[in-house]
Amino acid sequence: MTRSSGKRWLRTLVLFLLLLAAAWFTDCSPALFWARRSHLTDLISAMLPPDWGYALRILSPLLATVQMSVTGTALGSFLALLLAPLCAENLHAPKPLRWTLRLLVQVLRSFPTLILALLATFLFGLGTFSGTVAITVYTFAILTRLTYEDIESAELAPYHALCAMGAVPAKVYWRAVVPGIAPSYFSNVLYLLETNVRHSSILGYVGAGGIGLLLNEKISWLEYGKVGMILFFLFLTVCVIEGISGLLSQIIREERAAREQLCRNPRFEDRVWRSLGILRTARLLGHDEFMALISNLRVGVALDIIDSVGLDVISGLINDAQPATIMTAAGQDLEPGQRDALRAKMVRERLAEHDA
Repeated sequence: MTRSSGKRWLRTLVLFLLLLAAAWFTDCSPALFWARRSHLTDLISAMLPPDWGYALRILSPLLATVQMSVTGTALGSFLALLLAPLCAENLHAPKPLRWTLRLLVQVLRSFPTLILALLATFLFGLGTFSGTVAITVYTFAILTRLTYEDIESAELAPYHALCAMGAVPAKVYWRAVVPGIAPSYFSNVLYLLETNVRHSSILGYVGAGGIGLLLNEKISWLEYGKVGMILFFLFLTVCVIEGISGLLSQIIREERAAREQLCRNPRFEDRVWRSLGILRTARLLGHDEFMALISNLRVGVALDIIDSVGLDVISGLINDAQPATIMTAAGQDLEPGQRDALRAKMVRERLAEHDA
């Protein structure tokens, strides 16, 4: 026996002993499971075939379940994106605020969705609103933790550079930090959406609305054919959500791959630097030419090819280089050639100020 195989057998033995210890501490009896195995087969046979005539009655509470999941996930995700920077150490939020929010997130994460739904029914009464609140709070707690950890591991040199030049930290966060963490953020959101669809199916047990209330009712009345129909619809719903989530995840992966491919393309990098050079030195810039050049520059900044210009500067240039904006600043109507000259001058001066 080799050393590696011996270690593998040792790990397997330790895992088996831990499993036996857990079974002993929890009074788990395999013999009892085996003796009552017929109960499981009887339950399955009672649910099959499902009661197909009950399908229309399921649609309304099923729709409410999906609405709770989607709404709660969306609200919780948005709140997490707003408050996560206040929890991240490298964004230098006030320390008392940071630790207070972190403590709040840790406390909320300790409660499962069912307990949050029970508390929500005490505060807001029975119904889907309480379920939506519970899913929102659960999503907020989990995603805030994941998001501020992503922020702490992200590259924040552009963020600190823009803040050092006097940019508003809140705006810099949305323009310099969020794009960098967006792929992992959306992956986490999709995962939580799948999880919340499963969680919301049992919130009705505590009166938080959705299909769980109907499921609890039919189990209590021993109407297992209808229970089988409810579980069948839940299975279909989860499959559809997972299919959509898989499609969106594939889009995210392809977007990452496209970014990496662009970064490795020397021709594209050359086009980005040429665009910056023309913008810095041009004496005449037509609107269409300017938009093509600034678009190349924006992509280059987003891909970290260029770090000397911030996305906020580019957004300001796009806004101020519009024909109507130029004429408003000049206080008079201008010919196209005059607008092109003023546009080029404004771009040169803005980029020179930024370089300085």
